[in-house]
Amino acid sequence: MPKSMDVGISHHTPIKHAIMCEFVGKEVRAANRLGWFERLVWIDLTAGNAIAANPDAWSESCSPGILASLAAFSDKPVVIDLYEKNPDTYAALLDNLAANLPALGYERFEEHKWRIGATEVRAWNGDGREAGVDHIRRSDAVLVLNDPNGITEWAMHRRFTAVLDSKAKGIRTLSCVGFNVAGIKRAPFQRDQHAPRTDSVSARSEWYELIGSVTDYLPERLDLMLAGFTRDSSQWAYLFSSPKVWRDKGEEEEVIGKAFTATGEVHDYEFAWFKRDREKFNRLVDRRILTKAELAELENPVLPFEGSGEEDAA
Repeated sequence: MPKSMDVGISHHTPIKHAIMCEFVGKEVRAANRLGWFERLVWIDLTAGNAIAANPDAWSESCSPGILASLAAFSDKPVVIDLYEKNPDTYAALLDNLAANLPALGYERFEEHKWRIGATEVRAWNGDGREAGVDHIRRSDAVLVLNDPNGITEWAMHRRFTAVLDSKAKGIRTLSCVGFNVAGIKRAPFQRDQHAPRTDSVSARSEWYELIGSVTDYLPERLDLMLAGFTRDSSQWAYLFSSPKVWRDKGEEEEVIGKAFTATGEVHDYEFAWFKRDREKFNRLVDRRILTKAELAELENPVLPFEGSGEEDAA
């Protein structure tokens, strides 16, 4: 998809894919055990070109490969929608799907569609912010991947989780976002009141709204984890929802711990759960959105009259 910043493949990439693999894999295992789900619906809002970060492991190192390979093992039908808005990147996506899906057992039955049994992979040349939801049923388990290069290109419409929650029985989301890719954190905190509002937010104050679009519509049975690098110039972080029962067993914390060593190196990271420790969660969000000066002011507010020369007044 067209992006104003090209982060390429870095040490973030295998960590992201390790999280994706476990996130999607647990969805398959859980949804296939639960009788009230009849179908799995997966929506990749930022599919890209499906070129693997590791050429020897297509099914583990790009989001279309991860989704398609894990869907092939599902006992229940899976519908996978891959969105890519850039025409040239979309053309490459089709070529790479055609080159790799047959090895997983998929057959092409339309130019942009493949299937294996009752499972379908569908590629769409469209903006993830306009992803269709008319096919969603109440008995579906919906999973959403949102992986823009930076938060200013967040691809999930603000009401997307609310709409999905009203239509489906289950919904989980995973957003992989850099808060300072290519120095985007230098953007002003507040938007110029005369500037037009767009979905690609530039003012940092609006980044809080994007996080809120997930937290405000978080189902009761789920919690939301924010995990990110402690020291990282691009300030990458991973925001994903999981059942409280997995949280309480420490399963997701174990996954994160393994992911941050996926490169063979140990990367310092921090995490917090939205419902279990909202204060810590909010601090982590603040550290990714605010500048050091803004954080210092937030954590050490100026007292009345401090530094004003009027300390003895009144």
